[in-house]
Amino acid sequence: MEFESHLLLRDAVFWAVMAAAGVGSLVASRRALGRGAGAPAAAAPVVLVVALGVASGFVLATAGPGHPAFTVLRYLAFTGLAALPALAVGHAFLARRALPRLAAAWAALGLTSAAVGLEALVLGPSRVERVEHVVEAPARARLSSPLRIAHVSDIQTDRVGPREELWLGRVAAERPDLVVITGDFLQCPDPARYREQSERLRPLLAALAASARYGAFAVWGNVDPRDGFPDLLRGTGLELLEDESRVLDAGGVPLRLTGLSLAHGFAMDAAVLRPFLPPAPEGGLHLAFAHAPDFAAAATELGTVDLALAGHTHGGQVVVPGFGPPLTLSRLPRRHASGLSFLGALPLVVSKGLGMERSTAPRIRFFCPSDVTLVSWGPPAGRGSVTAPGRAQDRGDGRTGKM
Repeated sequence: MEFESHLLLRDAVFWAVMAAAGVGSLVASRRALGRGAGAPAAAAPVVLVVALGVASGFVLATAGPGHPAFTVLRYLAFTGLAALPALAVGHAFLARRALPRLAAAWAALGLTSAAVGLEALVLGPSRVERVEHVVEAPARARLSSPLRIAHVSDIQTDRVGPREELWLGRVAAERPDLVVITGDFLQCPDPARYREQSERLRPLLAALAASARYGAFAVWGNVDPRDGFPDLLRGTGLELLEDESRVLDAGGVPLRLTGLSLAHGFAMDAAVLRPFLPPAPEGGLHLAFAHAPDFAAAATELGTVDLALAGHTHGGQVVVPGFGPPLTLSRLPRRHASGLSFLGALPLVVSKGLGMERSTAPRIRFFCPSDVTLVSWGPPAGRGSVTAPGRAQDRGDGRTGKM
């Protein structure tokens, strides 16, 4: 577990430095207040500790394996959402008599950052929603009833446990017509850990695949190692598609199912994707899926796809109320980062994923809970969606779903 050892050591160094600096800042502020110093002098030690935390993130990002940008974000999150609340409250207590206005400001900052930290680091990552989208199929496909598609993406865990058992089991209990998994199964940099977790995830995937009436299909994600990934799927019943199509009989309606490779999932050039996205069979439908949603722009231009599924964005993991996700790692507009949206006439469903970014990244979700997605694709007129965090919930624009 060399990677985990490196990360634990860097975390230990960071918190040792921050603890020592935090205690030093309290001592310095107490002395400044004792001399009758004003607010700037009393506040300076806190500012210096926060600056030290930020600088430490950049230094530690170069001190071991992992994506440098995600490592920097890890220590920025630790600084702003864990260290800052403690610092601010401590300094508010010290300044409560000498500088009551500064104390009130510190208290407000500490409580606000603590509340944000609670949502981002504890509550947000623990929530999972069941999302159902209702999408009208083209009239040429004479479906007698809607196709029920279970869409799971970005399981992306390094420890398979009760969360994955519960939610993958709930999806299987739906008995969908089709299961589609859009990549990022495990994120385990250490080969030994990957093999160990594969053994735990494989039976859950097998049960999910067995629940599907017409089959279960998957594509690569960008954290799935090419050497280990085939072993993960062995014996599960999931079929891996890489720039390949299958034509299924979906209750008498021909359904073309196309899974794009990782590179082509990010492609937005219609000329590049034309060979891989042929028209739907006569009187049938074409469902295309990839890890990233970017391909949907080209699919819209080609006009050969009736429904697109993707993951990868995690919904941004951080969503600013009234603004949306600042970062989606997709070239599509932010409004396509999660849920059901339309590029022209093409419905695109993007899952926020069951897991989240691991490795050296901060494990946060802020107003962006994980999800598992069900798509009801067929005759019903109207378009809508329902989100149910563990229970039925009707938002008035779709169906009420139960798990």
